Amino acid sequence: MQIEENELERALQRTVKEPAHRPECYRILLQSTVFLQGPPGRTAKVYTTLAASDNIQIKSWRNDDGLSVIPFFSSPEALQQVCEHEASIMAVPAKALFEITRGAYMLLNPRLSTEKVFPPHEIETLLLDNVDWLTTLNVAESSSKILLGPPKDPPAAMLESLIRFFSQHGHVIAAYLALVHNPSQDKKPHLIVGIEIEDDVKGEYDFDQLFREIATVIQHTLPKDEPINMVRVVRGNGGLGQDFVDKVKPFYERTWGSKFQAFLDSGHA
Repeated sequence: MQIEENELERALQRTVKEPAHRPECYRILLQSTVFLQGPPGRTAKVYTTLAASDNIQIKSWRNDDGLSVIPFFSSPEALQQVCEHEASIMAVPAKALFEITRGAYMLLNPRLSTEKVFPPHEIETLLLDNVDWLTTLNVAESSSKILLGPPKDPPAAMLESLIRFFSQHGHVIAAYLALVHNPSQDKKPHLIVGIEIEDDVKGEYDFDQLFREIATVIQHTLPKDEPINMVRVVRGNGGLGQDFVDKVKPFYERTWGSKFQAFLDSGHA
């Protein structure tokens, strides 16, 4: 069966190819309707309402690792594609589904190319706009004792995805990657990303939301268990932010991003 793609499925396909699209995909997911396999014995149809008070059993599966998960799908066609028999279908807003099933592992589009596991902690960060999407991503405080320098082996995949992401956000002026070491707190140096962003004098964007989206890109491109910090770079304020400007060559600048995006739009990426 060929799936007729909707907006969510197109976003999922972009994310599979490039993690820089993941923040956009998550926003679309929370605004989308998703689909569940309905109770056995029901005729094949779409039930368009589902609330926490509904007396409806939500089907769970065991994934390949033996973990109990609740499968959900980006379209009725995607659901039917992986079911052995024609199934009844329930439709529900994704955000409502995440709220109803809090604490459970959710599995989007099992057995398809866009399969994605959502652990409980990731669902919580999706539902709560005021929390960081990466627990290991903290704003570093400036200090005269902190040592800053270029990394020997920068993570190429992370930098490439960040450049793609920044090229789509004109508010980012420059971005830097360095090794930071505070001898009083850290046993060894670790990575830190510095973000220089224009002042939001017109109230055009949410700075905290932008940082969370940057964190999402990093989370899905940085090797697991690699510690990393992120800090806003403000020229002229001294401290660690100014150290980036004085000591570290940016891996992204806005003028490059415009050229990079034009290159992508021309179809040569």
